[in-house]
Amino acid sequence: MAIDFTQQRLAVKRSVQQAFQQNWQFKIKIEDQPTDFALFVKDVTYGLFTINTNPILTGASFVNLPHQAEPGLLTVTLRDHQDRRIHRWLLDWMARIQNPDGTLNPPLHPTLGYVRQLQLLQLTEQNNEQLINTFLVYPSQAGEITESYTEPGFLEFSVTFTRFR
Repeated sequence: MAIDFTQQRLAVKRSVQQAFQQNWQFKIKIEDQPTDFALFVKDVTYGLFTINTNPILTGASFVNLPHQAEPGLLTVTLRDHQDRRIHRWLLDWMARIQNPDGTLNPPLHPTLGYVRQLQLLQLTEQNNEQLINTFLVYPSQAGEITESYTEPGFLEFSVTFTRFR
């Protein structure tokens, strides 16, 4: 079998010239976010989907069948301003979920609701924003905050958003 070097050369050229998505070409927008929120977003991690399955015994082997789909999580690493505006914004949002007496508000209530729309956008090379996905989310966990005299850098913390559906 003869090797077609022209075909191989063209395949290599196509793979080198691909416009691969860069990991920094994203932006997130959340309803009621601070006006300069995009400056404080460092990164975002999310799963595309989770399908849970149940194994069913059929004769001497198992077959896995899906039984539910989970909405999933998004984790965003945020930096904060010296006035702690991002910190306060998240605490205000969390206060809409749980009342001081320990009761929880309904998630989609017109005035007490806490589910907000999060848009994940791709930044294109033409300097446009292209919508990748829209999620209904609420904050379910804020990560540990470390402040240190010995480590230079910006104050960062992670926030996990639970997808409502």
